[in-house]
Amino acid sequence: MKPLNWHGALVIRGQHGSLMGSCARSSVNTPPTRYRMWPPVLPLIWRWCTRIRYGWERTQALCAANNRPVGITLRPNTLRITPEALAQRLQHEGLQHITPSRVIPEALIVQGTDRLDMLPSYADGLFQVQDQGAMLVAPLCQARPGQCWLDVCAAPGGKATHLAQLMLDGGHILALDLQPGRVRLLHHNIRRLRL
Repeated sequence: MKPLNWHGALVIRGQHGSLMGSCARSSVNTPPTRYRMWPPVLPLIWRWCTRIRYGWERTQALCAANNRPVGITLRPNTLRITPEALAQRLQHEGLQHITPSRVIPEALIVQGTDRLDMLPSYADGLFQVQDQGAMLVAPLCQARPGQCWLDVCAAPGGKATHLAQLMLDGGHILALDLQPGRVRLLHHNIRRLRL
C-alpha cells in the first residue's frame, strides 16, 4: 500500500472504499473511488460526515487543519531573559518562524526545527519546551516566593520549573517521579535552567 495525500486527509490505495464513498456520495466534491481513508482515522471521518453531519466539504477542511504543523511552544526562563529578547536570540541562532502565543502571553511558538536542544540558548537555560496547556497550570496555582509545593510525576520538569520562576526562585518545590531516567531528565532541566 502506498500512502497518498488527498485534500489534507491521508488515504491509502485499497479495495474497501465503500465507507468513504457512501460518506461522500451526497457531496459534489467526492474523493476518487479507488482510495479509502487510512484505517485509524476512518471512524473519526465517518463521525464527522454522518453523525455530526458536517458534510464532506467541512470534513475535508478539518482534515486539512489537522494536518497543518502547529510548531513547538517555548516558555522563556523569565528569570534570565524576556520573551522579546529570547525571540531575537533565536532568530540570531537561525530560527526563522517565531511567533508569540495567543494563549500564553510570554510563550513563543517556533517552527522549522526539531533540534532545539542543539541551540546555544537551550544549553544556556533560556527556555523550556512546554505545551501551552501545561503552561496554564502554574499561574493558576498563584505561587508566591516563600511557598512550598509538591509536584508528583514531575519529569521533565516543565510545571515545577515554571512554579520556581513564578516564585522568583525563592521557595521550595518537592518534585518527584518514579522512573530513574525521568528523574535524571528532571535534574538536567533544573540545572540547565539554573534554578
